[in-house]
Amino acid sequence: MSCPECYSKFDCSTCKRCLYHCNCGSAGVCGFPTCMSDIDCTQCKRCLYNCNCGSAGVCGHSACSSNLGCSRCKRCLYHCYCGSPSACGYSICKTGIGCSQCKNCLYHCDCGSSGVCAQPTCLSYIGCSQCKKCLYHCNCNSTDVCGHSKCMTNIDCSQCKNCHYHCDCVSVEICGRSKCKANVGCSQCKNCLKHCNCNVINGKNSKNHAKNREKRGSKNRGKRN
Repeated sequence: MSCPECYSKFDCSTCKRCLYHCNCGSAGVCGFPTCMSDIDCTQCKRCLYNCNCGSAGVCGHSACSSNLGCSRCKRCLYHCYCGSPSACGYSICKTGIGCSQCKNCLYHCDCGSSGVCAQPTCLSYIGCSQCKKCLYHCNCNSTDVCGHSKCMTNIDCSQCKNCHYHCDCVSVEICGRSKCKANVGCSQCKNCLKHCNCNVINGKNSKNHAKNREKRGSKNRGKRN
């Protein structure tokens, strides 16, 4: 049985890369790395693609990209910032009303094409070979699989500096920080959605610095004596 809330071919109870779903059978925190919730999923209204639609006004949840009323919205992450009272009709948008001028749909490429992107990480059906702006697409040429767990591309992004979900750093480890968007070295990175865990490298550096300080201190004490 496939997941009803996402494009996974697997049942969500076993899917670890399910972009759209929480581990909502759990009585504890959500275990899925793509879920933005840090609370019990039975109470969670902030899962990446879910808003608290009890409100008749604008969706106030940080995971929702909508600036429209969400009294009827169940999936307002796909709403447009287009100024239209209607929502987007692009095939990768989970709404049914057209919005031909909208360039801000989460999975829509602003490429000038009348269609949307067919890159393997873009959830659409129409080709757009020049598109470099698809949210989950890495701008690289290799055919290897990306090693970054939050990058859903089929292409290697070890050289890629444009992947939305990782930093420009040399570590092969990934970080537990949930909201990193930086494209700078991990030692400076504080805010990205998914960044590399450089603690191991930084830890080694810290130990080396400590040893160096100790050596310098010993030398200085020797000089004073």
